[in-house]
Amino acid sequence: MAGAVSRRVLRSFLASLLESELTWKELDQFGDDLGDDDTVKTFQEAVYRLAATLQMVDMPRPPAPPPPPPSDDRVSLLLDLVQRKRLPKAEIVGRMNSIAPNLPLPKSALNRTMRELVEWYVRANSNKVNELIQGLGGETLDDDYLKGIINRNKG
Repeated sequence: MAGAVSRRVLRSFLASLLESELTWKELDQFGDDLGDDDTVKTFQEAVYRLAATLQMVDMPRPPAPPPPPPSDDRVSLLLDLVQRKRLPKAEIVGRMNSIAPNLPLPKSALNRTMRELVEWYVRANSNKVNELIQGLGGETLDDDYLKGIINRNKG
């Protein structure tokens, strides 16, 4: 496995194994089986069959999955502030726009849920989130009081 393609294939293969529900014992057994020439030959033949099938149908790669929503504590904090102040979505969108006027808001911003809107803002404009938090009357995450709110909400 000297080439760059081989390294990419190996990384993808190992990632698939990590995502599988195989136990460590099953993975250990598979590792032992790779020492067997018949297992390696069977695996090699399966790869060739897969490549031939993909070549026949010339399948494009599936689209990459969407990025996961931010697990940032700032999302929880912003949602908590908005909920406590009972601010309408239009006002939140206006504040987001005034803090980051060059950031193009989604056309359907008012049709999104508040969570989707806040997650989008945190993902798209990470460096201005603290400014929005402060504008809503909150403190940044350095504040012990807000850390307490976040920890309370987590469990």
